[in-house]
Amino acid sequence: MAEINNTNRHLTTQVVTTEDSQHHDAVLKGHTDRFDWAGVDTSKKNKYGVHTAKMPDGTSGSEFYEYDYRRIVKETQIQESDPGKILSGGNMTFSAGRLNNHDSQIVAGAVLGGQIGELNNQATKGTRVTTDDGKSVRWYAKKKKKKLGGTKTSQGKDKKNYRPAPVTETIDLQTLSWQANAAPQGNGYQTGNRQQQGVTAQADRIGTPALQQAVAAVALSATDSGSALLPAGLRYDSALTLDKLGSLKDRPLLLPAGQQFSLTLPATVVDGQTITPVIRAVSPDIRLPDNSLYQLQPGSDSHYLVETDPRFVNQKQWLSSDYMQNALTTDSSRILKRLGDGYYEQRLVRDQIIQLTGNRYISGYGSDEDQYRGLMNNGVAFGKAYDLELGVALTPAQMALLTSDIVWLVNQTVTLPDGTQQTVLVPQVYAKVKEGDLTGDGALIGGGSVALNARNDITNSGTIKGRDVTQLTAQSLTNSGYISGNTINLTARQDITNLGGVISGDKQVSLLAGRDITSQSTLRGDGTDRWIDRPAGIYVQGTDGALTLSALNNITLAASDIGNAGEKSTTKIQAGNDLTLGTLSTQHTENDSWNSSNYRRLSQQSDAGSRITAGGALQLSAGQDIRATAADVTAGGALTASAGRDIVLSAGNSRTDLTEHSRQSSKGLLSGSSLETHDELHSSEALSTTLSGDSVRLQAGRDIAVKGSNVAGTQDVALTAGNDLNLNSATTSLNDLKGKRETHSTGLDRTTLTSGGDVALKAGRDLNSQAAGIAADKNVTLQAGRDVNLLAAETGSGNSYKSGKKVEINESVRQQGTEIASGGSTTVKAGQDVNSEAAQVTASGNIAVGAGRDINLTTATESDYAYKEETKTKKGVLSKKTTHTISEDSDTRENGTLLSGDNVTLNAGNNLLVQGSQVVGDGTVALRAGNNVNIVAATNTDSTWRFSETKKSGLMGTGGIGITVGSSKSVHNLRDKGTTQSQSASIVGSTGGNVSIVAGGQAHVSGSDLVAGRDLAITGDSVIIDPGHDKRTHDELF
Repeated sequence: MAEINNTNRHLTTQVVTTEDSQHHDAVLKGHTDRFDWAGVDTSKKNKYGVHTAKMPDGTSGSEFYEYDYRRIVKETQIQESDPGKILSGGNMTFSAGRLNNHDSQIVAGAVLGGQIGELNNQATKGTRVTTDDGKSVRWYAKKKKKKLGGTKTSQGKDKKNYRPAPVTETIDLQTLSWQANAAPQGNGYQTGNRQQQGVTAQADRIGTPALQQAVAAVALSATDSGSALLPAGLRYDSALTLDKLGSLKDRPLLLPAGQQFSLTLPATVVDGQTITPVIRAVSPDIRLPDNSLYQLQPGSDSHYLVETDPRFVNQKQWLSSDYMQNALTTDSSRILKRLGDGYYEQRLVRDQIIQLTGNRYISGYGSDEDQYRGLMNNGVAFGKAYDLELGVALTPAQMALLTSDIVWLVNQTVTLPDGTQQTVLVPQVYAKVKEGDLTGDGALIGGGSVALNARNDITNSGTIKGRDVTQLTAQSLTNSGYISGNTINLTARQDITNLGGVISGDKQVSLLAGRDITSQSTLRGDGTDRWIDRPAGIYVQGTDGALTLSALNNITLAASDIGNAGEKSTTKIQAGNDLTLGTLSTQHTENDSWNSSNYRRLSQQSDAGSRITAGGALQLSAGQDIRATAADVTAGGALTASAGRDIVLSAGNSRTDLTEHSRQSSKGLLSGSSLETHDELHSSEALSTTLSGDSVRLQAGRDIAVKGSNVAGTQDVALTAGNDLNLNSATTSLNDLKGKRETHSTGLDRTTLTSGGDVALKAGRDLNSQAAGIAADKNVTLQAGRDVNLLAAETGSGNSYKSGKKVEINESVRQQGTEIASGGSTTVKAGQDVNSEAAQVTASGNIAVGAGRDINLTTATESDYAYKEETKTKKGVLSKKTTHTISEDSDTRENGTLLSGDNVTLNAGNNLLVQGSQVVGDGTVALRAGNNVNIVAATNTDSTWRFSETKKSGLMGTGGIGITVGSSKSVHNLRDKGTTQSQSASIVGSTGGNVSIVAGGQAHVSGSDLVAGRDLAITGDSVIIDPGHDKRTHDELF
């Protein structure tokens, strides 16, 4: 067969308002965090009546912005649906050139398989549009010129319309969620959070129609806003809480046609895993059939309304709900009329189960009749246990008591073709599943197992679900929907692409691609606003599950989530070429303009990284490179990463740019005035990559580079590079401009390596550490074939003020050295040189530093600079005096290296230099060099410049009797400079042991201290001990 089309031609949608709420919040000038107005205190005001806003976080100010707006959320919902159905109680086999399933169902009770040319399983998506509309108010101190002089201050308020651009999200056409005994999800009040940006596993993307009260039941409507029943401010796409809805939980729940309902129960722990049970129900299809297969029996003497043609069912007597009624009553006169005969009832049950679970049968059953009998038995036991009445739907409170799947008989009113109505019993399924289980909504291909082999491509935006095994093979496979099963095997001769989709297995998930594997969340938005629309995820839920991603070419994760929950699980991600854990860039903007001279502009950009969470062991491997940016990789067991070329762990970036401008002017009778301010805030923060596990091992054939990121192990941490191993810091920055005053700073997001066991770093060539933090409860080892460089990185801060007559500049530079701390011993070994700048190396045990050539323990320079220039003019009646002053101070300080342990040994094949640094131990301290040993002080500097010039003109006194007319000038110029070594001397010493210094050439000690608790020995071809020098010069001119 060339093509099979299973379509839902009658699917129609409508746009429904699911939230209509009022929001009120505020933000301070110069800040970006908004707060709920209910938590903002504006009661305090000054003597001019200007209010101060105090925010919940303690910040306050008299200039702030108030936003009062109405939020309307509209969602696409199904208005009418009549899916095509291809169903089989046993096996189903396809042989077609193309299989198209559009918003319909293909479900087999056993194996659904076949050889096809192409598969298109397409589900129509909807949208959720969030629109805010209201007013924004700028609060400020208003300055107005008085007519006869002076300024009047009062409370200023400028109003404008507030209409930010709508936020649109892609959603599945799904249904209502009601969460029992739990608060709506979230992190407290998040104003302005109009889109979801998290990367999470959420198979049930469920919208929330409102609740509407009926006469004898709680009915659910997709069209009535029902806002009177909802807590104020609650989003309709959040879970409704039973506690807040009060008595609604105790009323029978009837569902309108096509509507599904889920009740989330408190989580429980099963076999070490946290399971969140969910009770699901869907309204049975009570529309009367209009085909010749069924006949209506409206007479009062009939036990059912719909009768199946006996020829179709081979005269078989099908199990019906009389079985349940007889079990619950002994009075045959109380047997109520049913909607259909046994066959029709089983069809209703089967359709509900498919829609609730996506499966043909509930686990443990293999036929419709066995399944129906088992569910009715469960229903009978539940009804007797809680004294339930047949015909009355369960209340949410009763649903919360369910421990298994049941069928219960519920009264429904149906309309006959002649317009008359009858009340009949309809089997209602209540299914107990776990949170995250898929439903059968949309386009569904499911079976006990699904095994499809496509010569060309498989494209899925719906659901493909095998209860036991889901096995798909194709040229290329693209998933933007859901693929699930106990075991999932996806194979593509070319590419596997998971684009905003979810692949979730209970026991095993395996993806194998002949070329590339890509798992990427989708973005939505425009040039100024972008947000995560549909998160991508690949998951295994079982306690000892296996998750494998294997591609002959590249594997790329972009803001994607990979999770394997079990403590005994194994996770392997293997790329023949590159493995990339990448990011997607999100952006948020706010543009508020009260007029051309008063505005606020905010831009926030952030990298959304990928996450890999493994409860057990995790293996990452690449034939070429492994690169991770802003990634979070966690393993409960051993974490190993190996690359044929490079491993690069880098930080992402989060940037904020805020510009605020205000101008106010007024005129008095004789003069006018204006006040203009311009403030800017620019910040850049690093978003670290983190690798953590029970033990962590990274191995690269060439280089390992870790920048602004973290590697942590409960046990050992080991990094091995064939060439260079680089540990660098990422830079952060903050620039704040307020009028004429500017402040700025640069900081570091340091790389950290921490271990509850040993830390071992090994490089075939150079090992470079720039301001890294390395800590181990046991031993630390650094080894390089060439050089070990423990370098410092600088941070800075400063401020300036500039006006026409005054200039102030202040700058400070600080140095952050590499820090190494071990609970055991620390060993540093280099084939050539060991170079240290301001490093801090401490060990509870021994410290051993060895170099084939030189060891250099030196300093990094810190500095402070202050400059102030000012001109003052004083005018008399007939004279004027102008004073111009300048002051400039600068100093530098050398921040030295520290080695501190029990026994400390330094052994250099050539020269050994200790400059402005300390080598100290509690036991033996030994310094040895094949050539020279130099222990010398570093040099600090300071300088001062004072300049003063005074000019006078006009009438001046002569010092005696009389005055003169003219001008005069006086100048004072002072310069002071100094260099000191006394404050930066080196120290080599032991508190309780021997100190030995052995040089094959010269041993030179200059301006430094040698201290020994016991013996002190200096040996060399020559030994020179001389003092350091302090020097100061002073020049002053009048």
